[in-house]
Amino acid sequence: MATHFRDTSARDAADTCDAIAAALDASETTRPLAATWVANSERGDAIDAEGRIRRRATGRARAREKVADAAWDKNNSAFSRAMLDASNGKRDAGPYATFYAGVAPSAINAYGVDREVEIGRGVVSILASDAGATHRDAWASRWSANNEALAAATRTKKDAVLTQATFSANEELYIEDLNRELDRLEGDLLRLFPGDRDSVDAFLAPTRPTPKRSRSSEAVER
Repeated sequence: MATHFRDTSARDAADTCDAIAAALDASETTRPLAATWVANSERGDAIDAEGRIRRRATGRARAREKVADAAWDKNNSAFSRAMLDASNGKRDAGPYATFYAGVAPSAINAYGVDREVEIGRGVVSILASDAGATHRDAWASRWSANNEALAAATRTKKDAVLTQATFSANEELYIEDLNRELDRLEGDLLRLFPGDRDSVDAFLAPTRPTPKRSRSSEAVER
């Protein structure tokens, strides 16, 4: 009896499809059925290759967002110290209180990136107004650059994560299709080998997990 694919990657499923194709091709009786499984294997290979591209793109995007976030935090910390110095060390006086009333810079640095970008835009807006005119030349460009870099990195990360999620759904559909193909194959084999369960099971053997002892033996053979 065929064992359905469960919690299986496209790569592993493609390997199994390739083995099924080889089994079917080994007999003149079943050879016409092999082409379907060659195609299934090739489809899995393509999905696996795409998945690797998507995973790496997501990994790169996450890494770049981390770097942009660290730079944003560093800029925020430096700015808060400068504003505290300009306020003569008084946290309830301007200009420090203009930017950090009721919240510590370290707490802001612990916010999620979306909220940090929102706060950054607020800082840029204040610096562009009369309230921030004194510190505009020294800090406006730094805030704008760090905030836009973080915003861009976050957008790229979100797009990559969404694309990977779409790929994951396609991979699941592939596995579902294979399970239907397995049921169809088993039916075809039962018609080709009526009453001969051993032959049917031999063709379906690649779908069954390899016993641990056999795996060890294969490793020794290699």
